[in-house]
Parts: sequence; structure tokens; C-alpha cells
Amino acid sequence: MYPSEEIQLLLIAKMPFELINTKEDLFQWTALDYAFANRYEPSVKHLLTIGAVVDEDTLLQQISSNTGLLLLITGVHFYGTWLNSHEHYKMIANRLHIRSVEYLLNDRHLDVFSHHKELDSLTILEYCSEHNMIGLLIQLVSQSIMRERISTNIYGQMFQIASENNAHDIKTYLVDKNKTLLPRMINVALLITAIKSCISQNQMNPFKEIFHQLCLQRKIHIVDDTDIITNSHAAGDDRIPPLDKQYYPKICCVRSSDNEQLSLPQYDEKDILHEGYLIEALLATAVHEGNMQMVQYIVQKTNTAITNRLIVKVMRLLPKKYDVCHENSMDAFMYLLARTTDLDSIDDEGRNLLHVTAQNGCFFMLHCLIAKGFDPTIVNKRNGWNVFHYVAFNRDVDRTDKILEFLLVKCDMKWFHDLDRLVESDKDALNADTNRNTQSTKKLNKQQHALLAMYVIYSKRCLTDIMCDQEQQEAFQCIREVAQGIAKSDIIRGFR
Repeated sequence: MYPSEEIQLLLIAKMPFELINTKEDLFQWTALDYAFANRYEPSVKHLLTIGAVVDEDTLLQQISSNTGLLLLITGVHFYGTWLNSHEHYKMIANRLHIRSVEYLLNDRHLDVFSHHKELDSLTILEYCSEHNMIGLLIQLVSQSIMRERISTNIYGQMFQIASENNAHDIKTYLVDKNKTLLPRMINVALLITAIKSCISQNQMNPFKEIFHQLCLQRKIHIVDDTDIITNSHAAGDDRIPPLDKQYYPKICCVRSSDNEQLSLPQYDEKDILHEGYLIEALLATAVHEGNMQMVQYIVQKTNTAITNRLIVKVMRLLPKKYDVCHENSMDAFMYLLARTTDLDSIDDEGRNLLHVTAQNGCFFMLHCLIAKGFDPTIVNKRNGWNVFHYVAFNRDVDRTDKILEFLLVKCDMKWFHDLDRLVESDKDALNADTNRNTQSTKKLNKQQHALLAMYVIYSKRCLTDIMCDQEQQEAFQCIREVAQGIAKSDIIRGFR
């Protein structure tokens, strides 16, 4: 029996689009209205993603039907958060917060300075500060009747509560409203998390204030803001060719650094202080968010020299999860590439920046580098590898598949020739190993080597589509022999 969550998502997925906004007879509600009322987040997000119409009046009616204050404000918070997760619905979220606050103050006659038992004996301002209810709090303190009554001490108390509960959105908003709170941010970890929150929320003014404070505390050399020029539309000197989403891998960044051979820090969600690479980590956060203004500000404010090594370090510090896509980072990538001082250099292993990116970087940076003029067929003179080799033996299978398809279709790179040479180079080692373990004098032919190589490069799903049953059976026989072998050739290492 399916769980209810799967049933609901299945029904929504099967619902014809023309019925998405159909209202039922009882309450005249749509599927989205019911999803909101049940506070069922997966259904709400799915319906919003496919473009369901939001009835603002119905949502407000649902919110105001809650007699308890806690249920009411948490309802406003959840509704606003889900709507804000889609750019198209942000204005509706803002209006919903405004109308909800007006209802609380005018219809419910709420005293925002009173302590409420159901709010853990906190005021509504304190409760919002504790639980990072930013949309609700902004509208509460923005009311004209409230602005005159909220003292510096109250702001300070709200800030203290937000700091103790890691409510970063509240902290940055309060600092922007009241600059006297900034000196209270003496904890470096709080400063860093607040800066990251500003980057993700695109809050430029508090970002500048808090970043300046952090640099003073960490004794990082900075320049005056009058010397800084930022432009949200300024990318690199070259335009990025459009790229079809069909070429996007599920995970755009390599998650393992086994083959990197560079002593560089990696992304660690638990690492807050970033000792020894703080500026690079904050720069990576801005690149990850695709926030061009903040990328430019960090680089210019700290007078950071852009080098290939810094670019590789930034790539290693980017978040790497299944739901992360750095499509929006390409303008920032191009900005860094246009300003690196050693774009055409090679490292101690003979790799250029494209080789390193193919081996352990981001798919979208690879696209940017090729747009900048890097040739994927250029060979590393130390090991004879080009981009094909660095990609083919990567452990992230989906990323490998997508890049090889991209190289073949969009870059006209006939990497089958590289595969053919790779098979030839492994042939003697594989045959020797096979004979040693099977005590057979029969050698594997070139076709069998090619089939084995395909198992290195393609996923099982793709192999089912491109190989017939006989070829798969022949490949399985090779696999059984290789599984017992000890040869260390490239194909065997890649397969194992």
C-alpha cells in the first residue's frame, strides 16, 4: 500500500493541466487551496511549480479562520515561505503578509508588546525573531503606529533572540534597520552566517555593513567603497552561448577530489569559520548564488588577485548536492575568467584549467571555458590526456555521460578516436591479465575491449539503449574475467 504522500503526489502528477485550477462545489477551492489548508508542502510546491493560480483571498480566509494566535502566525509564515520560493509568487507573498498583519492589528486588536502563553510567553515580535519569521516581522515593524513605539532596546532584544537562535534573516534585517546593532555582532561565526544570509537574500546594504565589520575583526585589508564599481549585469568580456537543459547533469560538480592532486579545501556544510580561506569561501557563496554584485564587491573590497588556482579553489568550495545546479553561476564564472592573471597556465601535473575543471570542477565552468576559447582536444603533454580522458574516468556517472554528449554534439569533439586509442593501449595488459587468471591462450578482440570500455563510460540505463543482447552478454563475460584480474591499466581501473 502506498503512503498518503506518494498517493497525493501521484494524483497531482496525473491531473490534466486544464483541471489544476478547477474549483470544487463545497468550498469553491482548488487543489492548491486544499494543499495550503492541509499545509502539505510537497503538493503546494509541485502545484506552484506547474503554474497553479493562487487565490489570495482564500489563503487569507484560511489564515484568519485560526482562533489560536500560534496557528495563525505559523500559517502566515509557511504560506509566505512557500510562495516566496517561486519568483512569480513573491508579490502575492508580500501582500499576504501585509493583509495578515492588518488583520491582526485591526480586527484581532493584537498588542504586539504583550506576552502570550501560547507563544512560549514571548511577544509576537520576540517569537518572530526566534523563529526567523522574516516576512511577518518586517510588516509588523513597518506599520506607522509601530515605528514610533519600537525603541532601540526592543530592537536590541529582538537581535539578541535572533542571534541565539541562528535566525540570520532577522539579524541582517535588524542591522539594516538599526546600525547601532552592528557592534553587537562580535562573534565571527555569527558575522559569517549573517553575510551568507545577505548573499542568498540579495541584501546588499546589510551585506556591506557586516562584511566590513568582519574584515575589521579578522584584520583583512580592505579598500574604501568609493573605489568599488559593481554592476549586476557585468559578466566577463565574452558572451556565454546558450545551452539546452538536456545537457545538464543531475549534479554539475564533481563531489570527490581523489584525482585532484591539489592541496585545496573542499565544501563542508559544517565548516563555518573557513580558517585560512575565508574570502574564498564567501566568494564561492556569492558565485553559487549567482550574485554578480557581491562577487565583484568581495573581489574589489579585498583587492583579491584572481588566478587559476583561486578559481579552482572556488569551484571546490561550491555546494555539491543532488538538488544543486550552478547554471546561474555562469556570469560569475566568466567574470573571474576575464580577470585571472594566468588563464593559459598549466599546473605541476601538466593540466590546464579546462583539464582540472573536467576532472574535478563544475560542468558549467567547463562550458564557460570552452566559450572562452579553450580547446577540449588539447593534450596534457605529461600523460597524453585531453578532456575526454579526465571526464571518462570520473566517478560521477551522470556528469560523465552529459559532458561526453556535450563534447560530441556541441563541441564536435570526436572522442571515439580517443576511446579507440585507449582500448589499444589497454589491450596487451588486459589480455595478459585475462590469460593469467583463466589459464586460456585465447585473447580478447578489439570489439570486446571496446564493449568493456563502454561500461566505464556509460550508465547501465544508457547501455541498455545502445547495446544489443549479444553485446551485453559478451561484455558480461569480459567483466567476469576482469573482476578476478590484477592488471592496473586505465580501463580496468576505471571499471573497477
